[in-house]
Amino acid sequence: MENKITILFVDDEQNILQGLRRLLRGLRDTWNMHFVSSAKEALNLLHDNRFDVIVSDMRMPEIDGAELLAQVKQLYPHMVRIVLSGYSDQTMSLRAAESAHRYLSKPCDAGDLRQTVLKILAVQQSLHSQELAHLVTQIDSLPSQPTMYQELSAVLQRESSSVQIISHCIKKDPALTAKILQLVNSSFFGLRQEVINVSDAVKLLGHVLIRSIALSTNLFREFENQHPGLINLYDHSYQVANVARHIAMKQKLSREMTDAAFTAGLLHDTGKMILSSRLPEVYTDVLKEVHETGQPSWEIEKTKLGFNHADIGGYLLKLWGLPDHIVSTVLFHQEPAKSHETQFTLLAAVHAANHIVNKMNHPAKPNRLDHEYLQQLGITDTIRQWETSSIESHAAEGVKL
Repeated sequence: MENKITILFVDDEQNILQGLRRLLRGLRDTWNMHFVSSAKEALNLLHDNRFDVIVSDMRMPEIDGAELLAQVKQLYPHMVRIVLSGYSDQTMSLRAAESAHRYLSKPCDAGDLRQTVLKILAVQQSLHSQELAHLVTQIDSLPSQPTMYQELSAVLQRESSSVQIISHCIKKDPALTAKILQLVNSSFFGLRQEVINVSDAVKLLGHVLIRSIALSTNLFREFENQHPGLINLYDHSYQVANVARHIAMKQKLSREMTDAAFTAGLLHDTGKMILSSRLPEVYTDVLKEVHETGQPSWEIEKTKLGFNHADIGGYLLKLWGLPDHIVSTVLFHQEPAKSHETQFTLLAAVHAANHIVNKMNHPAKPNRLDHEYLQQLGITDTIRQWETSSIESHAAEGVKL
């Protein structure tokens, strides 16, 4: 009984609650489920009981779903927050985007709901760290670049801005990329396909909705007090993204996977962004120790916290519902052998790209490539070719390495 997952369902329509009870009856042995018909009832129940997950409707009287999830986020940050709604008002949708981890549309198949909950909780359980769960479940956005707000605002204000111009602007910022991909890959906006490319997301969501997402989801609230190390981190992420895309092209991967390599490269250090904004003192100590000892940051983080930036980034992006191959790449980019992959994938491209960018910018740093992993893939001798061609390619394109 103690190991049961505890889930609270909130919906003001009794027939919906009854339907959920019937649909999920088969999970009674593993889920401890409670059903209430108002946000007020939910908050009262949460006050006296511990829950792992809340699944809420959006449109409810007195306190709506967006406000309920905002309060849950503040009061019970460990909880996974899911929207289950048939209501598609854009303003309310964007309000919920600030507090919800996932979005599901009514009518929802029991299997889809079950899989969504199990996938999220599987990540939590696999990492075995309450501290990490507490840190990550509070996060609704990442710190964006100080100049991005002004640049993006100017681009979006111009009606003549094309998908390519908007996408190019967004692609330079890991925080905005992650948030838009979180939303476009949810079912909240009615899209039934996996999206890994920002240009595709812009096309699917449209100019107006992209503007609302970018400027209405509180993405830029932290940019005035950012850790000084973040600026270098933004540059590094963009460089790794470009080199990873270049490597994927050299390996003749499909356009879709080449685009995914760029996205995974851009997001590979998501965990560092979280550390710098949520635990700035720890992040400063890590950077200092890296400088003094030459030890890789992820090893120092593991010692200090029990988890590292790859764990944090992978956890968050999984929680946000990004595609599994992006999540896996972020999670294992420092220790690719742990992925048990036996053929060339996005992970290999990003692992190699991260090494190449670090070597170009910091040639005195020790080589951190996983040679055993690369040898298993049969690409050990290819790294030098990638280094040379990456420098030539991106020098021609004006990308600083």
